[in-house]
Amino acid sequence: MASQMDIFVRKAKTEEGLRRVFDIRWEGYKKYVNKKEEVIDEYDFASNATLLLAEDGFNEPVGTMRILDRRHGKIELDEFIEVDSLLTEHEKQCAEVTRFSFSKHLKSKLIKYLLWKAVFRYCQANQINTLLISMPPSAARDYQRLFLLEDLGPSGVYHHRRLGNAEHHTFKCDIPRTIEFLRSSKHPLYEFFCTDNHPNISMD
Repeated sequence: MASQMDIFVRKAKTEEGLRRVFDIRWEGYKKYVNKKEEVIDEYDFASNATLLLAEDGFNEPVGTMRILDRRHGKIELDEFIEVDSLLTEHEKQCAEVTRFSFSKHLKSKLIKYLLWKAVFRYCQANQINTLLISMPPSAARDYQRLFLLEDLGPSGVYHHRRLGNAEHHTFKCDIPRTIEFLRSSKHPLYEFFCTDNHPNISMD
């Protein structure tokens, strides 16, 4: 029997799924905008977008992330910084992760990790080795060590006009390097991210 402790991650592809994504996104972003509609933008409906939705065993939305695949279209960062100048030719075939939002939940850490695992699975399935992430510096601390995030410096700093003009820094994650770091350091999360099968994550 499903319980609140069970967490499932899937792609949001239906109108109802998108509504759930925007509901949980609003919970995390209302400090930046005044109306729920303001957390929705053109990228949510772009052909290169994948919206991830985490739900608990009671079918309540508990987390979301958005992947934008730069191989197939513009990413949000292209609006704000000169992305190409910060990447090698190979790295330009990258993906961007945006719009993290999580509810207050007993399994909040697991929700975050499962969503990140889904992002890694997407990148590995599509042979994407470089992941771009931009966020306020304070929000990066949780992930910077775990994922070996490289701060791209002053050229990656901008103020997000749709999110209350909040200062964002841009980080790069080399996925193969991160996986090797987790393996070689015998990190306790290596198996979770790199070898464990999670049937509760559906990327179909």
